[in-house]
Amino acid sequence: MEKIFNALIKNTPLAVVVIGLALVLTGASGGVEKLSLKVQEPIWRIVLAAIGGVVAGLGALLLLHPKRELDDPVRASEYKLKITHPLEGTTVETKMQVDGTFERRPEEGSVMLIEQSTRSGQYWFKRQPVFDDASNRWFADWNITGSTNREVFIYVALLGKAGRALAEYYFRVGEATQQWPGIITLPPDIVMCDHVRVMRK
Repeated sequence: MEKIFNALIKNTPLAVVVIGLALVLTGASGGVEKLSLKVQEPIWRIVLAAIGGVVAGLGALLLLHPKRELDDPVRASEYKLKITHPLEGTTVETKMQVDGTFERRPEEGSVMLIEQSTRSGQYWFKRQPVFDDASNRWFADWNITGSTNREVFIYVALLGKAGRALAEYYFRVGEATQQWPGIITLPPDIVMCDHVRVMRK
């Protein structure tokens, strides 16, 4: 078992495939009996299996095509995407506007704002920002997930092909089911360019 864990740690795409398949099996079977984990609601079983299928597919894609499109930190740094509002450590409203700056405009559709729970570590895709070339600023409306007094990270991120595919499918499933489950693992071609930690009122 230890050798298997070590292999997964060293091979991120393989670990993504395994996690995806585990989600598919959990959704299909309705839970994991040994872990006393039960998923009884049919809609959640469908969502879990669907997300697992996408994650497994992305992992397989990364295994077959190990070269990444834009996850090179040096290349990502050329755009100099920064968050200027809200400020680090501030308490914010549920709905707000996130602002930032950039030096070079990234490719259309390659930037996404992502939320991460500081407690669970799960991620939620949010919005693509609007860029203003005249002022070299970007902005996006934001609605924090979950309950009050919830601490989260807000990221501005660059997405490669696998990241874009996951984000597109995430929104399709969410719009169809009105369920927005957190994502446990993100593809390695998603590069976090800047982040702030905030607390929801």
